[in-house]
Amino acid sequence: MNTDLIFRIIISAFIIVSSPFIIVGIKRLVDKIKDDKLRETIITFVEAADQMLKRVDPTGEKRKQYVLDSLKELGIEENTYVNALIEQAVLGLWYYQPKEKEV
Repeated sequence: MNTDLIFRIIISAFIIVSSPFIIVGIKRLVDKIKDDKLRETIITFVEAADQMLKRVDPTGEKRKQYVLDSLKELGIEENTYVNALIEQAVLGLWYYQPKEKEV
């Protein structure tokens, strides 16, 4: 056997064996990118809702509905995970807002 053929066989075997691992890694990367994009989108809608509706919506019901309606327009349905991300974004919004000084 010549060395070129042996090299091709080894490379082919390596590709066959490693393909499932590479596919799983790529799928995980794509899922993480989708999740990051969903988080960014929710944060954007939460910030917009807060800016537009904060004064007229002290309970936050209208703001949450605005976020859910905006997500629905993008084809994102409400579920436990989406609600958790909304709550996380609201907490982040509250946490980073300047606190009023005590007199």
